[in-house]
Amino acid sequence: MSEIDKSYKIDKLHDKDYYATASGDFVQVSGIDNVKQRLMHRLMTRKGSLIHRPDFGVGIKDYKNAPLTLSVQQSLALRIKQQMLLDPVVTEVTRVSVKKDGDSIFITASMTIEGHGTLLIEEEV
Repeated sequence: MSEIDKSYKIDKLHDKDYYATASGDFVQVSGIDNVKQRLMHRLMTRKGSLIHRPDFGVGIKDYKNAPLTLSVQQSLALRIKQQMLLDPVVTEVTRVSVKKDGDSIFITASMTIEGHGTLLIEEEV
């Protein structure tokens, strides 16, 4: 496969996570990867930005340039936990931690997924 073909089949904005099939359609995400992607969408989406789902989202990027005091970290962790529990396959959230280092926010969340067991998400935003 040539370099042009490789770059054509990769969405540059999403860091190599979208690939085309032989028919030219994008490969669908399924299983636990689908759950992770849904949960990340909840983290990134600003609360109130979806008209049909006003309570959806955390808006984690709003916190990137703000001071992350202990009370803000606790409030944000609670908001993340509440959003994770709204996903239909998440049965329990056992731990959420939020830390900031420079311009990055690090989120660690441990939860129980129906039919899968424990899922640990560690993301840098």
